[in-house]
Amino acid sequence: MQNLNNRQSLIASYILMGIFLLSVIPLHLLASFFAGFLIYEIIISLSSVVERYIDGQRAN
Repeated sequence: MQNLNNRQSLIASYILMGIFLLSVIPLHLLASFFAGFLIYEIIISLSSVVERYIDGQRAN
């Protein structure tokens, strides 16, 4: 199987995300999408707070 270069990977990821985003509303997944995005943002926000209290590689 041929490996994809960076440009092909980027195009494929944009196509997949477009398909997934367009299928959110017809499949009634909007609430799940918002819940997952909210959890993602909370974890990203809290990681900077945790980095202050935990030293080393465990904080990342």
